Amino acid sequence: MIHTLTDFTMSSEYRPDLTAFTIREKSRSIPVAVMRKNSYYKSRHPFEVYTGPRLDELVGYVQPTGAWSAARVQLGELEYREAFFIRNDKRFLTQPGLGTLRGRPVGLSRLTEQPMVRSLSGSAGLAGLLFGTHIRFQSRQSAGFELKYSARPKERFSVRIHDQRVNRLLVFSCVADLLGLSIAPHRLVVDAANLFRRA
Repeated sequence: MIHTLTDFTMSSEYRPDLTAFTIREKSRSIPVAVMRKNSYYKSRHPFEVYTGPRLDELVGYVQPTGAWSAARVQLGELEYREAFFIRNDKRFLTQPGLGTLRGRPVGLSRLTEQPMVRSLSGSAGLAGLLFGTHIRFQSRQSAGFELKYSARPKERFSVRIHDQRVNRLLVFSCVADLLGLSIAPHRLVVDAANLFRRA
């Protein structure tokens, strides 16, 4: 089950008609879940999350704004507020019982996530591409979790859970949020292919 995951990675696959993340416990090769949608990664279609021995058991839906159970019951919300100048962007993850977990950049990300640095780098995601991104979500009621993003040599998200009460589907929504705010070289091919299909 995904809700026993504590230290795991999410590796990506992009095609014009498919966006998928394979979820594995750290240092293990066998997938425990997959998050996917049969569409372009920038589309507004929700991700579907599957688990089970054959990865065919639907457990929920994920959007950059929150997550829902398989029965489409909302589990929580994610709010992103873009900042200006020297302030960092703000991310607020709300889950009943845990309060509002605020996502704050950690380490070098406190610098690279600043809008002014991103503007000087010429792209909203270039600083993250070069140096990666590290964000810690926590609240007064919860130790939360931390999320790391690396685009080199291959795009990967790494997650460490500090509070087992955190719903993993909401963690996945944070990955979906970062997906729209970052860049990766192999996504450029899919971007070009999508433009060609629309032309």
